[in-house]
Amino acid sequence: MKKSKKNYLTRTAVLGLALGALVFFACGGDEEKPSDSSYTVSVETTSNGTIDATPKSGKEGTVITVTVNPAEGYVLKAESLVYKIGANTTPIGGSSNPYTFNLPASNVTIKGEFEKVPQGTYTVTIAQLTHGTITANPQSGQQGTTITLTVTPEDGYFLKEDTLKYTYGSTNTPISGRTFVLPAQNVTVSAQFDEAENANTLISAGIDSLLDQKIDSAVGYFDAAYGAFPKDDKAIVYSSLAKLASIPVSTEFRSLVSNRLGITNYPATINGLISGDWLEDYYEMVEWYYDDKENWVSWYDGEGWKPNGYTVPGYYYWGSESYTLVSTTPKYEKGGSFLGFSVPDWFTNNNAYKDNIGIVGDKTVYTIALQPFLLFANLLDKNTNGLNELLDGVVTSVFGASLDEVEARINTLGTNTIDVDGRIIEALGMDELFESKTVYIGKAEISLILASMRVVKASLEFLQAYDWSTDLVFLKTASWNEDIIDDIPPTSLPLKSNFLKSRDNGATLATAKNDYSKAIDSMVAAYDTIIGDTRNYPPAAIDQIKEFEWIKDGLSKLKTAINDNGMFYVKEGSGSTYNNTATDALVSIDMGKLFTAGQLAITNLVVTEGGSSTIPQFYGYKNGDQGTAITAQDKIKDYEYIGFKLKLDNVKQVIGNVIPDNINELSSADLGGGFNIDIAEKIYVKYHQ
Repeated sequence: MKKSKKNYLTRTAVLGLALGALVFFACGGDEEKPSDSSYTVSVETTSNGTIDATPKSGKEGTVITVTVNPAEGYVLKAESLVYKIGANTTPIGGSSNPYTFNLPASNVTIKGEFEKVPQGTYTVTIAQLTHGTITANPQSGQQGTTITLTVTPEDGYFLKEDTLKYTYGSTNTPISGRTFVLPAQNVTVSAQFDEAENANTLISAGIDSLLDQKIDSAVGYFDAAYGAFPKDDKAIVYSSLAKLASIPVSTEFRSLVSNRLGITNYPATINGLISGDWLEDYYEMVEWYYDDKENWVSWYDGEGWKPNGYTVPGYYYWGSESYTLVSTTPKYEKGGSFLGFSVPDWFTNNNAYKDNIGIVGDKTVYTIALQPFLLFANLLDKNTNGLNELLDGVVTSVFGASLDEVEARINTLGTNTIDVDGRIIEALGMDELFESKTVYIGKAEISLILASMRVVKASLEFLQAYDWSTDLVFLKTASWNEDIIDDIPPTSLPLKSNFLKSRDNGATLATAKNDYSKAIDSMVAAYDTIIGDTRNYPPAAIDQIKEFEWIKDGLSKLKTAINDNGMFYVKEGSGSTYNNTATDALVSIDMGKLFTAGQLAITNLVVTEGGSSTIPQFYGYKNGDQGTAITAQDKIKDYEYIGFKLKLDNVKQVIGNVIPDNINELSSADLGGGFNIDIAEKIYVKYHQ
């Protein structure tokens, strides 16, 4: 198939945007030689279940995988799974099945015990399978427990479509994806594995499933193609794209969205997310619309906004320096962007909720304005100790092992590019990256996607390095107004808590540095791949990419600055080299300071009182002065308003050429305001308790 110029221009644009976006921003010693001896692994026979181990022998250090299958109505007894060397036993750790341990320099015997499950607990048993294994986590639970399955075909085999199911009695229930909800029954999970004749057979089956919106099945086929034929270029490309596309709807991410963000109707399958059907049952009440003359009109409820003194609630049109009443009838229309946030019980008493709901027929509808309030309410409700766990969950579930797995796959990819039907790209949710009907994807293109994801991951890790924990329970009040200050525990005030202080003494910053470096490596590798690939890229496209050679050089120098804690200068460039010097620099960045633990902690950014690090210095302002330090509570009423001052030295140490050298502090007056006297006095008292 002839490759069009548009395809190359599209790839050129993707590379240019990705490269441009990032510009801003072995241990030695003598080791003991391992033994060449091989040791055996045996399993002691037990009742009410089976235990299997693979491999059955190996050298010291070999990872042994132990799969436990209890009989129906039984579970593995806690702490009973061990391996024995003579009379000595060693627990086999882990929180989920299968379990693993490293083989010692000895023959071992594995032992475990099974016990009956308690009343009200139901079990998950795996049927006898051939050419593949399935494990369940957890293996038992109460009704409603989510069971996650790990399906592993043998090399050269794949999970046959529509065969994964759970059974109790004569009832068979298909399992969509790799999770199901446990009924009030003991269940048995079964499936069939088929032999793969070649990679194309599996890829074709995956494409058919993808176009039928059976996305989970498609991902399984593509992964099976790679597992059976790991050197096949098509298998590498399709499985890599599918794995990246499936990250946002993994079990971990779905749990995060539900349990940390409160989005209750997030789909259980990838095709639910891609199709958008899950949004259709949600309505929004609009406070504005266009009248029959195409005028934009807005609703006035008689309490807040008062157009030119009007007191009649209704829709008003602004024109000719006056307001015109258009309609007194509230108008509602169906919308598709409401995310289905849960509504915490305590939030229903809040005016922000009451003022933004309505009834249309038998449905409760919401204004567009309610959505950010609901997001905030759910963040409070689901993250009462701050945002540390939310940040950690995003980094783990979105940017976990999948990135490294895809990187390992594409590192084995040759110089060939694979032509991928645009319908497949659209079904994978990547149509915004590739605009052509047919796109050509190889190592360079997937490297750029990986690089962009690593930049986001590293940026989130930078935020993780600072502590976002603080008690937010006091925000669950009926009204969000100045009275809320009365409910704030003094220990929850920013400087008195750990809020935005260094979290782990630089460990996460080191991880962020590593991910920024990996992202740069991927971008540089993508550039070099395209420049050197005259077979797949025409000379005109390569010449166009070469215009970014100075950015490639800049990225290499950025990586050096990051790893060596050096200076990087953001500046305009051209040609083949990037001069990383202070001359004509727009901004300078001290990478050593940027990645210093606590450099931008709140305690280093706020002017504090005397020698204290937990009480901010209050300043009084009147008649446009630069602020007078408040030394006592009774001095507050001498001023028009009260504010704080920000210290800029630590910021200036990181970023140069932005803040003038003669400005070392920034007051609330410079930022456009401060607290009124009554609120300031309450905050002052809280800090001095």
